[in-house]
Amino acid sequence: MKIIVLTSSRADYSNYLPLLKKLKSDPFFQLKIIAFGTHVSQNHGNTVDQIYKDGFDVAYKLETLVSDDSPQGISKSMSVTIEKFSTVWAAEKDNIDLIICFGDRYEMFAAGGVRDIGRYNEMIETFPEGAGSSGEKIPYILIIIDELADLMMVSPVDVED
Repeated sequence: MKIIVLTSSRADYSNYLPLLKKLKSDPFFQLKIIAFGTHVSQNHGNTVDQIYKDGFDVAYKLETLVSDDSPQGISKSMSVTIEKFSTVWAAEKDNIDLIICFGDRYEMFAAGGVRDIGRYNEMIETFPEGAGSSGEKIPYILIIIDELADLMMVSPVDVED
């Protein structure tokens, strides 16, 4: 199974880490990591280095942040993120079984390209046949990762297992 994990910050990466270790250790999974946002920002410590130190490869490092957190700066960052991810998704369209993205930062919304399942299903209806889409809608069945950090604080061994 081909899995792409999107990570934009230390916060989401630390939540992913137990899962990433399990995925890497199982030959059934082919893991690709896309690091963007604060991970590849010098101003935020270039934390993508920690991903490498933890023994993971990074398939794509995308510089998506601009220099300020003003509304204009955030809008520009979202625009850059959408542009860069459109290139990634075009390159990976036949190499993805599952995309895992976790977080509530604006970069993650831009990377996903849509804001909810309803919008995705509307968008998929507009694709012409053979345009890189199966035309299948996503069912309203969700796997929700919520407050994983809180669970890790209370019972880290149980959560990792």
